[in-house]
Amino acid sequence: TRPLMPKEVAALHARVLYPTCCVLPTLKSQIAREEAALVAMTEEQKVLLDLISDTRQVAIKGYAGSGKTLVAVEKARRLYHDGLKVAVLCFNRPLADDIRRTLVDCSDRVDVDNFHGLCWKLCEDAGIDVGEIPADPEAAKEFWDEVPPIKMLDAVAKTGARYDALVIDEGQDFRADWLAVLKELLTDKES
Repeated sequence: TRPLMPKEVAALHARVLYPTCCVLPTLKSQIAREEAALVAMTEEQKVLLDLISDTRQVAIKGYAGSGKTLVAVEKARRLYHDGLKVAVLCFNRPLADDIRRTLVDCSDRVDVDNFHGLCWKLCEDAGIDVGEIPADPEAAKEFWDEVPPIKMLDAVAKTGARYDALVIDEGQDFRADWLAVLKELLTDKES
């Protein structure tokens, strides 16, 4: 019954006649964009790989999320393209599964596994029984630390070396004696 005040007219325009809307990307597209950014190597990481291309042994340290796994995967891919047989190892199984999916196009010459999974596979290939995992937690820890690596040495002695190169991610979780055992997998142990 009364004329609209200027504020009311503006509110009517803003809310009813010409509402303001904001078009946002879907959550799925945001996640996809962030995943692509995570898997894209930085120029700094590419330069690092180029610098270490002729280095036989190298340890790369960095904080969590700094891209060490990306560098390891790319190094494995480059070794593959050089015609080498490569083992990519890490400590935990979910990471190994993820790396395996990433390197599926190289699976004819790149084996990806966690350390204990590789021990088990090589023992199985050689017909060597690794044994039963003890129920006692302390005995189980000792078993995991010592038995599979020793049995893997037996398997390598029986079947021979298998790899031209090893790429190890999560190396901080590997015991020093495991690294010595892994060296036996190399076709050229000296370099």
